[in-house]
Amino acid sequence: MTVAIRIFLRPRNYGFQLERAEREPVAYVVTQGAFVSRSTVKMRGRKPVPTALKLARGNPGKRPLPDAEPFPGLEVVIPDWLSPVARKHWPTIADPLRAAGLLTALDTTALGLYCEAFVRWQYANEQIVKLGPVVVGAAGYPVKSPFVTVANTAYEQLSRMLVEFGMTPSSRSRVTATKPDATSPYAQFVKKT
Repeated sequence: MTVAIRIFLRPRNYGFQLERAEREPVAYVVTQGAFVSRSTVKMRGRKPVPTALKLARGNPGKRPLPDAEPFPGLEVVIPDWLSPVARKHWPTIADPLRAAGLLTALDTTALGLYCEAFVRWQYANEQIVKLGPVVVGAAGYPVKSPFVTVANTAYEQLSRMLVEFGMTPSSRSRVTATKPDATSPYAQFVKKT
C-alpha cells in the first residue's frame, strides 16, 4: 500500500547515495516508510532549440553545437493517415521547410498533425462565418457556437506547431541567411597566409 509520494528538489541522503548523473528533482514513492521506486520529475523551462534552427539563425548564442546528435534522413513521405484535405495542405508547408533544411523523416508525424489541425481550424472557421459565433441553443437562448471552441482549440495547436517548426514571425525574424563563400579554397588559403 502506497502511503506517500515525496518530491525532493535537492538530493538528500535517505539511506542511499545518489550518483552524480542522478542529481535532479526526483519523486520517491515511499511504502510504509521503505523506499520502493523512483521516477524523474520533468523540469520546467524553455524547450531546447533544434540544431537545424540554430544553424539557420547563425548560432546566435555562439555555444558549441552538439556533435553526436542523430540526424534522421531527409526523405519525407506524406503519412497514410492524413485526410484528403490535409494532403492538399501538406506541400504548402512541407516544401518551404524542406528547402530550409528543417524537415526530416522524423518530423512527418508532427507536420501531419499540424496539417490536420489546420484543416480542423479551417472547417470550423468556415462554419463560424456561415452560422455566426452565436447560435440558438436547445432552450431557445443564444449560446456560443461549438465551432468557436473547435476553432480556438485548433488555433492553439497550430500556434504550438508553428513554434516547433520555427514558422512564427518572431522566430522568422531571428533567422539569418548566410551567403555562400564564392572564393575558391585556394584563394581562402592564400588569404590566411
